[in-house]
Amino acid sequence: LKSSSVSGAANHIIQIDVAIWKANEIQYLDTDRSHIDTSRVIKCIELVMEKNHAKLCRLFKGSLKTLADELLEAGIIPRHVQTNPTDDMIINCFLSGFVFKDDLEEIEEYCMKFFNAFY
Repeated sequence: LKSSSVSGAANHIIQIDVAIWKANEIQYLDTDRSHIDTSRVIKCIELVMEKNHAKLCRLFKGSLKTLADELLEAGIIPRHVQTNPTDDMIINCFLSGFVFKDDLEEIEEYCMKFFNAFY
């Protein structure tokens, strides 16, 4: 992907970090993360993704198939989406994957898998 795509992905990672921080109204460097309400974190990530939908679609443009290949390998999307990907299908698969995430570490790892596919 283009370097502008990489910087765009990095920007979205930062926005998700901010969403996590805002969702829990805690200091980001807080080491005791056991009290974090993951449902609020997920809701904030969903809102960030919704707010940045157009930017994400522009980020996907021109490299949708390559991105879909990477996301399949990362376990974010199923094969039928990888075969015939669309922006919305990729975003919806990513968001639906949060159903299976129970703690903040899993959420962070899942988000990193998604954004690492852009590199």
